[in-house]
Amino acid sequence: MIKKILIVLCSFIPCLAIGQNYFSDTASLSYARALYEERDFEACEMVLKPHLSISQNDSIYVLYLKVLCSQKRYSSALNLNLPSHFSLKNAVLFKHALSIYLDSFQMINNLVLINPDLKAYLFLKELDTSGVRLLLNTNHLDDSFFVAEELTLITNFKSYNNWPLYSSLLLPGSGKMLLGNNRDGLISMFSFGSYAFLAGRAFDRYGVNSVFAWVNTALAMGFYGANLIGTKNEIKRQKTFRQQQINELVNERIEGFMFAIPH
Repeated sequence: MIKKILIVLCSFIPCLAIGQNYFSDTASLSYARALYEERDFEACEMVLKPHLSISQNDSIYVLYLKVLCSQKRYSSALNLNLPSHFSLKNAVLFKHALSIYLDSFQMINNLVLINPDLKAYLFLKELDTSGVRLLLNTNHLDDSFFVAEELTLITNFKSYNNWPLYSSLLLPGSGKMLLGNNRDGLISMFSFGSYAFLAGRAFDRYGVNSVFAWVNTALAMGFYGANLIGTKNEIKRQKTFRQQQINELVNERIEGFMFAIPH
């Protein structure tokens, strides 16, 4: 009952000038933190909202942004206007991280200053290996082990990317096997080899006028071409899957980064 009364009182703070004397930023923030820890996000938002645009306390804005994100109201968080005449370093940092987390490139393009760790996360999501290397060489990143590890994986994947295709040109099916698709690789290898063998033997026995030889040649070349297309598609699929994995890993780190910002 007492909790409900306090929440109702907080909602009238903008209308009651005297209320600011009894329910200061410090008191509101302390109460809002308790509500946030109890995961009562709606009540927490109600307590914090009257202080927005009038408070100079960075922690109020950070906690408010965390509440919006906890409610999955990302658009509201991204579009929250922070008072430009106050120095709200942590709140701005939170919005920067959220822009990268959501791949909101319109917001990212508007960023003037950005934390080096967040730059590294952004470059990882864009597979920009040169940008990450430059950051690692010029900055002491808090999460440099994770960044360096992901950079190595991306670099290895890029250099390995076309080898299966070259392998398939020389030996049909081998590229798919290099990509881990052993069953399709063996089927392609066996099919091409069988038809190529039958075509070669028919040409040897019956000459170039043999219909059977040309039919088997066409089948062999069909499997050869299909194998190349299949290998290329598998490379693309694995690249997309790897990109998704990187995005998920980076988003986990960014989310942890955001919610670790003190409020």
